[in-house]
Amino acid sequence: MDHQSPQPADGRRYAVDTIYFTMDYLDETRWLVTTWLHADDDDQRERARQRITSLNDIGFFVALKQALSKNEDDRERDTIYWMLGILLRRTGETQVGEFLMRQIAVERKKTVKTEILRSIGNAKGNCIRIQNASNALECLSEKMRNLRAAAVESLGCCGDPRAEDALIALIDDSLENTSENGWFIHDAVWSLSEIATSKSIPCATKVIQQIDGLRLGTRKRDIKAMAVKTLAKVGSTEQRGIYCDLLLNDKAPMVKWHAMRALSHFAVSEDAPVITKRVRSILNSKRTIPQTEPPFVCPKPSHILFLLSEGDDSHATELLHGFVALKRISALDDAKLLAVVRRKWSNLTPTEQAYLKSATDALDGLEVHQTA
Repeated sequence: MDHQSPQPADGRRYAVDTIYFTMDYLDETRWLVTTWLHADDDDQRERARQRITSLNDIGFFVALKQALSKNEDDRERDTIYWMLGILLRRTGETQVGEFLMRQIAVERKKTVKTEILRSIGNAKGNCIRIQNASNALECLSEKMRNLRAAAVESLGCCGDPRAEDALIALIDDSLENTSENGWFIHDAVWSLSEIATSKSIPCATKVIQQIDGLRLGTRKRDIKAMAVKTLAKVGSTEQRGIYCDLLLNDKAPMVKWHAMRALSHFAVSEDAPVITKRVRSILNSKRTIPQTEPPFVCPKPSHILFLLSEGDDSHATELLHGFVALKRISALDDAKLLAVVRRKWSNLTPTEQAYLKSATDALDGLEVHQTA
């Protein structure tokens, strides 16, 4: 159903149009909830599901709030919260996140609180900044682990300075006393990477230096990658040595990807040998485009955590970031490196090829491949 916002003409007519406009959304909201939960026709339910999972019209916000306020059925309220979470993720509207955060104090069931907080956390990466994180912060002391974890996830959408302080404290404590599993620490560092300021630099640095020594069964590499992302977001050229060391010595493709992206912003001429060595290593590795089998020289295409945390930037390869870093420090025109590039031209992605053609005049005669 398409909706067109009423246009302000005279005040009374506009008010009437706005009421009908809201009712239009409310009617569709009721249909979606009822059909999804109660319809016997599978095609109708599928139609409702597709509509719900594609909600990106902020006009539904008022209707969803009204529907929630008038509904006491647990399943229908859960569905409305699900819809609000999707609307938050797909619109990036902080007002939706603010409303959901306030509902934490309204709802009594911990399972419901958990799902609301998780839906907020799922919207990370959209620059959502909820100004009052009190309700999430209170949940950090709950005994129910899933609720604590969901609260940690939600803090990545909070502009409240207390959110950053709480995440730093959680991460520092986890490094000293590993009582939580790798997923919990990963989500804390991921949330921190979204809202970090310069006061997070010591924490992120400590994670990079200590994570390999912790007794964690899972997610060590992902945790370190998120710490590198955090450091690159709020750091400066002062951390270049850390990124270069990771390129030389770390074995995790995702960690190297984040380190190279950081150097594409902060590299100086002294870093050229390290960056060039890594770029040559990638060029000389077995590489099938699209890469679907090892040895991987970039995060796996199916790595869902990487896709979720990096969004559109996940399509940029480590090699592309390497070329950008070398261009930044005027080291891309190295004759020996370009000779390797020419030999391996067919192994480059069209995006890598296009960048090189725009960045240097030394590759005349080579054509950019067309994407399939």
